[in-house]
Amino acid sequence: MGRTVLVTGVSRYLGGRMAALLAADPDVANVIGVDVVAPEREIPGTSFVRADIRNPVIA
Repeated sequence: MGRTVLVTGVSRYLGGRMAALLAADPDVANVIGVDVVAPEREIPGTSFVRADIRNPVIA
């Protein structure tokens, strides 16, 4: 059973690259990418959630 990892800022280069690297890791079962806008292209192995983590409702 692998880990689930949440990556914020997946629409930007660094966040998207990190999500892709984590999705390729065999020890990671799920990668969830969060950002206020969708990435320009799909990140394989990553589920995308549109959300603004600065919103107090998230807490």
